[in-house]
Amino acid sequence: MNSTKNDFVQLQGSWLIQSLHLEGKEMPPGGASLAIAGNRFEAASMGATYAGTLELDASREPKIFDLVFTAGPEQGNRALGIYRLEGDMWTICLTVTAKTRPAEFSAPAGSGLALEVLSRGVPVPVAPAVASFPHPAIPDPDIEGEWQMLTCLRSGEPLEQRMLNSGIRQADARQVTVHFGSHLFSRALYTTDRRAKPRTIDYLHTEGALAGQMQLGIYRIEAGILTHCFASPGDARPAAFESLPGDGRTLATWKRK
Repeated sequence: MNSTKNDFVQLQGSWLIQSLHLEGKEMPPGGASLAIAGNRFEAASMGATYAGTLELDASREPKIFDLVFTAGPEQGNRALGIYRLEGDMWTICLTVTAKTRPAEFSAPAGSGLALEVLSRGVPVPVAPAVASFPHPAIPDPDIEGEWQMLTCLRSGEPLEQRMLNSGIRQADARQVTVHFGSHLFSRALYTTDRRAKPRTIDYLHTEGALAGQMQLGIYRIEAGILTHCFASPGDARPAAFESLPGDGRTLATWKRK
């Protein structure tokens, strides 16, 4: 049996993502999993499901693989990656927004890459999500739909352009979901007060790094651009649309797709 066929055999079955680094930032695995059956794969990552075919070449150094997505949010796309197998540990580095295959197992800021470690073992515990707001949720139809990220400052620091290009915000009357490429960054229930000046918006995170926590924010819509500013969980609501070094606030703008 050649090395590629041997690796296909070893990869059969279910894998759990134990650690995830996206463009230099550690992200919560959130119980994400990947199942391999023959050359088919199915991945579940914090509320989204992806499926497609797996291509391997174990003769290369490092070993390479492609994920060809045929279903899910990434349908029609191809992720280019490298991998190594060490017993029940599978390490992969793959493209998220990058266009060229990684050469090493690293996903620094601005790279457009993700670095993941998968195992056949027990998943990393996920923070419990809070079920509902302590008061009735009030939606705002003006912010529903799909939005493309334009700008983002976190404590005054701008987000890398590659991340901006892949940032998508989807909202309905109950919840908001934010993806960067194929990776779910956050899912939250929300409520608004359009009578306040400025308008207020509260997030109750149910999935992602802030699962189980609440953020208080303000927002506005002007000339088709949605702007919101959120405090860090536990901090007071911002009074102005600004994000300064060390303040923990996130100021982002979005354009409707």
